[in-house]
Amino acid sequence: MAPRSISLILLLTAVHHVYGRVPKPPGIPMVDIESDYVHHALKARALPPYDTTYYFDQLIDHNDPSKGTFQQRYWHTAEHYQEGGPIIFMNAGEVNAAPYYGYVTSSTINGVIAQKYGGAAIVLEHRFFGESNPYPNL
Repeated sequence: MAPRSISLILLLTAVHHVYGRVPKPPGIPMVDIESDYVHHALKARALPPYDTTYYFDQLIDHNDPSKGTFQQRYWHTAEHYQEGGPIIFMNAGEVNAAPYYGYVTSSTINGVIAQKYGGAAIVLEHRFFGESNPYPNL
């Protein structure tokens, strides 16, 4: 073998050895919360539990509405919402978002910001993950 080939093999072995041990970046941690009925902070009215799942009709192709829609899942709370308040939005990433509904609560920074500024918190499931899939057998 030529010295150049040996050097290349040694380099590739070293790179593989180093990068093969690099852990994957951490995902978003799940939040364990009690899901009971919630009351609006200012209006004292009952709100649905945090783990209530909502759906909306999302276009499969925004450039061609004739392709139809699918049901996209989300979770939200207006527990601290005041008119004109911000919407605190979170996408759980490329995973089933159901375990992440806790991000609408004050147990997370999203909920703390919503509470402080009179906002609503939303967790949206990424299309093609969980149950938000336009094509059921993809």
